[in-house]
Amino acid sequence: MAGDSKPKIGILVGSHGRGSNMRALARACAEGAIEAEVGLVVSPSESSPALGAARELGL
Repeated sequence: MAGDSKPKIGILVGSHGRGSNMRALARACAEGAIEAEVGLVVSPSESSPALGAARELGL
């Protein structure tokens, strides 16, 4: 049927660095290259640059 869409898979991203891979995953999801969405980003440090990047992206 037209208009039917599969639910997207949620991706959990673990990061302790700058978040460049997380950004690439989020971009690929947003552009439709990956039929999923970043649902959660975790890091061992609250001040991690990766978490800052996730906040900037609204994740």
